[in-house]
Amino acid sequence: MEETNPKHLPLCAARFRVALLVIMLHSAVQANVVTVETNVLAPTPTVVGYDSGHFYPASNTGDWWRYSGVTGARIFVAPGEMEPSSEFPSVDGTVTNQASFLSLKAKVRANPWNTNYLNWSYVTNRFATHVLTGTDYIVVDYALSNLMQLGVQVVIDATCTTSEFPDTNWSGEWDLWQYYYQQAFYLGYAYNVERYQMYNEPDGGGPTGTNYLLRLQLASDAIQSAIADVNTMYGKSLTPIMLAPVTAGNVTSTYDTWGELVVTNRHINFLGQSNADFWLIQKYDYHQYGGTPSNPSAFGTDLVYLEDQLSATMSPETPFPATITEFNVYDGSVFNGMSSTLDTPTNYSSFGAIAVSLIQNAINEIYCFKISQTVGAGYLAKNGTHYVDNTNAPYNIGGVTKGGEIWRLINKGFAPGRNRLNCVADRSASVLNLLASYDPVAQRYYLLVVNNTNVAESSVTFNLANWNIPTNNYVLVEGVNETCYGAGLMFTNIGSASSVTATQGTNSVWLFTVPAYPQQPPQVILASANAQVNDGTNKNVNYASKTNLLVENNSTNASYRSAAFLQFQVPAFNPTNLQLALLTLSASASASTNGSAVVQAYVYGIQSNNWSENSLTWANAPNLAQGIPPGTVYTNNFVLGAGSSSFLLGQLVAGSSPAQYTIDVTSFLKNATSTNVSFLLAREVRFYGDAQDGDGVSIVSREGSSSTGPRLQLVFNVGPPMLQFPQTNSSGAFSFTLVGTAGYSYNIQNSTNLVNWNLLETVADTTGATNIIVNNPPVSKNGSFYRAVLQLP
Repeated sequence: MEETNPKHLPLCAARFRVALLVIMLHSAVQANVVTVETNVLAPTPTVVGYDSGHFYPASNTGDWWRYSGVTGARIFVAPGEMEPSSEFPSVDGTVTNQASFLSLKAKVRANPWNTNYLNWSYVTNRFATHVLTGTDYIVVDYALSNLMQLGVQVVIDATCTTSEFPDTNWSGEWDLWQYYYQQAFYLGYAYNVERYQMYNEPDGGGPTGTNYLLRLQLASDAIQSAIADVNTMYGKSLTPIMLAPVTAGNVTSTYDTWGELVVTNRHINFLGQSNADFWLIQKYDYHQYGGTPSNPSAFGTDLVYLEDQLSATMSPETPFPATITEFNVYDGSVFNGMSSTLDTPTNYSSFGAIAVSLIQNAINEIYCFKISQTVGAGYLAKNGTHYVDNTNAPYNIGGVTKGGEIWRLINKGFAPGRNRLNCVADRSASVLNLLASYDPVAQRYYLLVVNNTNVAESSVTFNLANWNIPTNNYVLVEGVNETCYGAGLMFTNIGSASSVTATQGTNSVWLFTVPAYPQQPPQVILASANAQVNDGTNKNVNYASKTNLLVENNSTNASYRSAAFLQFQVPAFNPTNLQLALLTLSASASASTNGSAVVQAYVYGIQSNNWSENSLTWANAPNLAQGIPPGTVYTNNFVLGAGSSSFLLGQLVAGSSPAQYTIDVTSFLKNATSTNVSFLLAREVRFYGDAQDGDGVSIVSREGSSSTGPRLQLVFNVGPPMLQFPQTNSSGAFSFTLVGTAGYSYNIQNSTNLVNWNLLETVADTTGATNIIVNNPPVSKNGSFYRAVLQLP
């Protein structure tokens, strides 16, 4: 049995039977109870990110990074590719001792752009045009420009191998120092990059400990010097962050070797001098993957061990924060020997449980390895969360695994800048892995629930009362399971008991989005236009007035390829007042000749509203490519404008029985530039060999039903309270009736110009319709305006 919906509101999983529902809202019997609390445990991680895969110009990669919601990216930039030693300026021959090293260092820092010391023409050209080879095809400038626009923090791993920097004499040390200085200066100047790693997994056959330490000391000094010079020259306030030792394997063993080497020498520079003001690194970094079978709780146990060791070694100084720049259920080599993937229930639920274990134990930065399934050591990296074209430029991403959708939900709920809150499960619900947070900017609470077992958790009551959510506020529950790929499972109000009771299925992940601000009742906006378009021989045919819109693909005949367009006219609103916007569709799988239990389609928000349902065809539709042949490879995909005029919003996954489905489109509506908004639904090739013949999603159109056709459900903040016309009494005070929200306080303000407001007093509204007495009004009430402003929770 899968997750169930208590309010006959939109569900993602469609294959439920009413007789099997085990749902009660605000049940008097609370056998399994999860209770949220308000005590703050720690901040959320400062970065939640991905290791990069391909990032090539003109690709759709940037839009998938945006869709994931991550705030961090780790990119491998090999020194031998960006500036091989043959391109180093010949000044290294002048460095023969410590004095000449320091003299040249001072000259470089006095004028970093001097081409006598640094080969700028070569290096800047490589950043702009060179394609990194090997595992990931990346043009660094292009990737960093896209990530910077998304607000993603970048960590650069530039491994200082003994083959690239073989010499440890003064001339060789200068080569290493100038390389890292130049890279950090350019990346800080152009892209505000602060995070760096000098060597990836030195415990896997790298340099000796002594040689590694010297290289780290040189690189750290160079990078910190470069960022300081960027700050001085360009008025920036970047903070250099060196992450080391970047070890792999068992953190309990690597700390005693590589880790302790770094930590105990944290104040020793490359000259061998001890300086309390010099920090070799700023964060302690490591990598960890699961075993066979994976044990999610071991990740948290090992992290606690590391944190204890750092505290003991560094006392009385504040210990380094711990970061993990690679984690997953399995590493690529182990995954390669398995038939399962990150679309396998036991793997994706374990992935969610691992992330919970690390975040629960205060990991400071966390990066999933990796965003796409590239080919490295001769095999496909199945620990990548996205399917990707490894053959054809621009190396587009085709689709996302369920593990990737879980990572997106984790990023949605536990982005930086929030407070992680306590939550507890009673004994019968103790198998659930839980995380909770509060976002003070959006005024939202989040609750992540992972069931990493093969047993459904029946009738779990999620008690939200301690969060003091206004009565009957609506909450959204999104999930990942075998019939839902990150979309809405429930959209329901919490009632007077401030709780939701539901059954969570096996190996599944839920994310509750709980607005804390009072809400207006949901507004339902029906589609103002909708249309189906067909490709191939039907590309010039208009399919107006269809009662069902078919979204389908075919590997042998483009004429069976179809997509759907939806348009809505929404009221003008202030984006800050919109709490939730849900695209709600009634749909079912039209057929499944491949035997699929569910059929999937992507939902895009598009910028173009210049189309009419009575004239729309494939040939004139926005964001659809023309003349694309049918097939099962990524080059057969046809949606255009990824990240510029079309934006992936979610996945519609329909079963054989008609049901309602929701996709969270809040961000798209908040950023809309028109009161008309449009959506495109398409079924494209998700992975290499994805044959979809005979599989399609059938969506009820506005012509098919006025009640279950396409609609937007919008939830806004409560409007400003209405103030009745003030009445003056004999004492000179006056009163008005405040029609507000019971249980909240309001600041009563006045103004003579509607711009500058003065606080008169603060009143509590206990009934929802309180008579307010203003005892100390301004000297003159004539020409004054009054308002009541809700105090935030």
